[in-house]
Amino acid sequence: MRSRILSLCILCPLACASVRQTEIAPLVAEGKASELAAVAKHRGERLRVTGLVVSSGLRSVNQTVVKHGPEVFPGAPSQSVASTQSVQHPYLYVADPNDRAKGALLLCYFRPEQLDVVALIVPGTRVELTGMFQGYDQGATLVVLNTCDVE
Repeated sequence: MRSRILSLCILCPLACASVRQTEIAPLVAEGKASELAAVAKHRGERLRVTGLVVSSGLRSVNQTVVKHGPEVFPGAPSQSVASTQSVQHPYLYVADPNDRAKGALLLCYFRPEQLDVVALIVPGTRVELTGMFQGYDQGATLVVLNTCDVE
């Protein structure tokens, strides 16, 4: 059994990453107190939060795509070509349900293939999300998570 769990962890690191339950308002408060210390504390952390959806949308992100080998240059497997393409990422703005008056917000970016799931979530819906801590925005008043999932 232990070897199966170890194999799963090697094949899929997110499956073994610990997820910490937290609230949005305390994360915002930490960022306001010391953004540098809060980023250092939460960097690389996978968080689970519950909140109320304020809005949703799509944001274009430029991503570098690298193609290797014969598909780019037939007969020359060591060649590669890099290009930049714009990819649409769905997102949700989520408010802390216990602190709406103070405006503690979280921005959660999802993978492009999760567009259909995110499109079904309407403002006012209570959601539980997990995502990787990315940092703060807007003067540490907004917590940003990426690679989010709806629980």
